[in-house]
Amino acid sequence: MSVNPPVVAVVFGSVVPPQGDVVELRAHLGCTREVSSFEVLLQNWGGKYSPNSATPISVGVDGSISLGRGADCPLLMTCRVESVKYESTPVESYVHISGRCWGERLFRRVVTKTYENKKGDEIVKDLLDYYVGLSHVRGGTELVEATDTTYTRLEYQDTPVIGILQYVAGSADKAGVIGYDFRVAPDGKFEFFPRNSKASSVSLTEKIEQSEYGREIHRVRNRVTVYGVADKSVPLDKDAWTESLTPSDGAWTSTSGTVSFDTTVKVKGSGSFWVDGLFFGGRRYSTTQEDAGSQSSYGLRELVEVDEELWSDAECTSRAQELLASLEDSAEQLTLRSTVIAYGTTPLLAGDNVHIELPNEGVDGDFCILNVEYHVDAKTQTLETTLELGREHPLLADYVFKLKSKTDSLSRYKLARP
Repeated sequence: MSVNPPVVAVVFGSVVPPQGDVVELRAHLGCTREVSSFEVLLQNWGGKYSPNSATPISVGVDGSISLGRGADCPLLMTCRVESVKYESTPVESYVHISGRCWGERLFRRVVTKTYENKKGDEIVKDLLDYYVGLSHVRGGTELVEATDTTYTRLEYQDTPVIGILQYVAGSADKAGVIGYDFRVAPDGKFEFFPRNSKASSVSLTEKIEQSEYGREIHRVRNRVTVYGVADKSVPLDKDAWTESLTPSDGAWTSTSGTVSFDTTVKVKGSGSFWVDGLFFGGRRYSTTQEDAGSQSSYGLRELVEVDEELWSDAECTSRAQELLASLEDSAEQLTLRSTVIAYGTTPLLAGDNVHIELPNEGVDGDFCILNVEYHVDAKTQTLETTLELGREHPLLADYVFKLKSKTDSLSRYKLARP
């Protein structure tokens, strides 16, 4: 398959190196778990990019990387230079430049703040506006999409911004499915969106030159124990043992004398005494759910979760069943490489969904791009694209099971974890 050679345009501060100076370029695009990064190797003839030259490339400056084929050279990353290294011999001179996208701002600040009764998207916008300084509006469109989750109370002390964003992304739900992704787009805008909601327009049919497909069980959990709030009593009805001599879970007996039921006097005294409201409290609601088939295939793999918003054994059971359904099977992983992918003006981005068909491996479905790396080699005039993809079972929100908490609203209202 014939394709146009790569076209590269890089800018570092006020310096715009010509494509002829670009020896090698790697752009790694990440999402949620990592931010995007880059490495560029430039020819440095005559030390023109060195500190004492007329066009030095300095650490700390903002820049951009555009990459494509033929007449198409779309923006791939708005970046910041974080490292500059020089290499020279008597006959050669190079400069290595590396850094990250504007997502590096997510790592600069820590937060000491309490959020009460705030939706997930409100918290994200607050972090961006007052701690990070990243725009989340493009052409009048809000890029931080609404969540269905309200957090009752989240209290943070010197917590990195990235950690809070990852917690909200991993716990908020939209239309019944838990999980959001976030990324810094090529234009430097911050995007926060429900997982698997971004579809790439790029077709990979007949463009995959090398693939590696497999399954992994690192995430598999086939025995799930869920604990709720520590408010469970035995018996559940705190008066059950003193409202009848033969309660449902046993009967009163005496080694001497008789035990009688007094329907008129209910007090605690001494000597001859009456007992009312006898129970044992302070236990956690709980359940354990497991899958024998998964255990037979992968061995026993356990998960324990404590959720202070679960107020009954039934609610714990529903939560455990959904966790089990999401985690009992192996996850699919796929790596694709190609030197002939032409994406026009819409590059493949981490967080996008793409459709993959690999008849030999029996693969035919949508996968999420975990990360994508673009590698330009000027010597061979090639642009290699490597995609790391994954597919996991979605985790449904608890309220799908019509669970009830004390406030008749579970899971959309989250408490801070201890």
